[in-house]
Amino acid sequence: VTAATYGISGTVFNDVNGNNDAGGGVVNGVGTNAGSSALTAYLTTLDVNNQLIVVASTPVASDGTYGFSKLANGSYFVVLANTPTPVSVNQLAPGQSLPAGWVNTGDQTGTTAGGATTATPGVSAALPLNGANITQVNFGIEQPPTATGINDASQPNPGGTVSVTVP
Repeated sequence: VTAATYGISGTVFNDVNGNNDAGGGVVNGVGTNAGSSALTAYLTTLDVNNQLIVVASTPVASDGTYGFSKLANGSYFVVLANTPTPVSVNQLAPGQSLPAGWVNTGDQTGTTAGGATTATPGVSAALPLNGANITQVNFGIEQPPTATGINDASQPNPGGTVSVTVP
């Protein structure tokens, strides 16, 4: 394997609209690591048994950015996982995971409308690195709203055509 100076980078976004942008799915929003110093981007490749093996790992910064450099040409995948103890190089990649209360909305390489996918949430599409950097390997995550039980004060039925505004 010849050493190279190519890289793969991207951002994890708090994509509160779940890729439902005007014009079709785009992963975007505000960069985040979901408040977790354990959120890690794993650079992986397939082994002879078609399993993802860790090539490198890096913590996702608080602004959502991550990156890998000095990579040789090859085919890679990025796996997003919330792992307090990083998995070592040449070991099986962890399954995708997020901090409690967060869900994947999709991933996307680039920013073209309609390019977001959720085929395998938390795992990028194949990234064929061949003589150039690959940027904008982005992931969308969000915190779904949590419903709470509320009992409002009772109001009498006004009857007829009288109406009462419900707060």
